[in-house]
Amino acid sequence: MNSGVVQSVKWLQRALQAMGLYKGAIDGNLGTGTLLVASSVNDNDAVVAAIIDRRRAFLRALKIWSTFGKGWTARINGVRAVGQAWATGLARPK
Repeated sequence: MNSGVVQSVKWLQRALQAMGLYKGAIDGNLGTGTLLVASSVNDNDAVVAAIIDRRRAFLRALKIWSTFGKGWTARINGVRAVGQAWATGLARPK
């Protein structure tokens, strides 16, 4: 979502933390702790939804939301659709 690898890992860590699964630091490091927790998740669709919800909340809080919000919403919705299709096995990553 145009945030880079480190920020993507932070979104994952925040989502896992909000689900009560991750107790480590939100540091953007895809280390053993993050990987162990992520691999233990049974509901990947819920993880995708949690990441997207947090991303949307972050973007909505930006001062420039009124200018770019419509486009960002379209992008977020697209990412959610693809991510959830991958998470549920309805589509394969390209």
